[in-house]
Amino acid sequence: MELQDTPPPVRLPLTCIGFKNVKKRIIVQGEEYPIALDAEIDACISINGERRGAHLSRNYTAIIETLHDINVGKSIEQYLYRIAESLLSRHQYATRATATLRTTYHTRISFYEISGVEPVQVEVSVELEREKKTPNWSVSVGLYGLSVCPSAQSTIKEKLGYNDLLAPSHSQKVFAKLVIEHGEDRIIRIEDLATVLARAFSAPAFSFLKRDKEAQLIIYAHRRPRFAEDIARYALLYAYNLLREKNFSRNTIIRVDVESIESIHPQNVYASLALSISEIEELLDRPDRYLDEQH
Repeated sequence: MELQDTPPPVRLPLTCIGFKNVKKRIIVQGEEYPIALDAEIDACISINGERRGAHLSRNYTAIIETLHDINVGKSIEQYLYRIAESLLSRHQYATRATATLRTTYHTRISFYEISGVEPVQVEVSVELEREKKTPNWSVSVGLYGLSVCPSAQSTIKEKLGYNDLLAPSHSQKVFAKLVIEHGEDRIIRIEDLATVLARAFSAPAFSFLKRDKEAQLIIYAHRRPRFAEDIARYALLYAYNLLREKNFSRNTIIRVDVESIESIHPQNVYASLALSISEIEELLDRPDRYLDEQH
């Protein structure tokens, strides 16, 4: 008997034992051609309170053999599901396996006539239980954008006697993260979630802008002044509309985290909310519960 198979000194179960940040390259099929992604992969299993440890070399083997078996994957989710399946087959004593992948994905962001291929922070996770047919999925997309403060803009309008929407205001870089948690046997496209976030900002951020496009972006942003609170709510609303169109389960959870890196304050502003599709339906049951862009 190996030491891992013996009882532990403290007989408590572990929900996760495995490896984090295994750095590998995967290839997934993009909309037009295969895409290589540099990824960090976590792979872990659960063990009961009667085992001291797990045979961790099997976790690494599950990752390596899955990547070798799948030359070009249909999606990140396909890789992770296969890794989780392999973990359960190699650890007969485990009841649950989890595989997570983090990477930077580049997708096209469009905002009026401004467009660019921009980096998106992505994290996808699958939790597979031995006695449950359908896995639990978590898909996270993070994107940078711009917010223009409505309060300062309103005050400056009054002080300077401006009547139009282009009164100056302070603006800041914002990082927003959208997380979808579901048990559906389907894929949510990263491109769609990135589009949701880009639409929620006063304006999305672009890696490169010529002077005329830069000026246009600033003008558009000042026509869409939004608090961090507004960005969080709009992102959740747009994600809700997207998932409802795709007939996702009403138990699906949508979570949004927004951090505004303040330009005139030493501290940042943070806003967050998480609701299921059914909860959002109840809250937005009346048409007067929300207003879309007014300009």
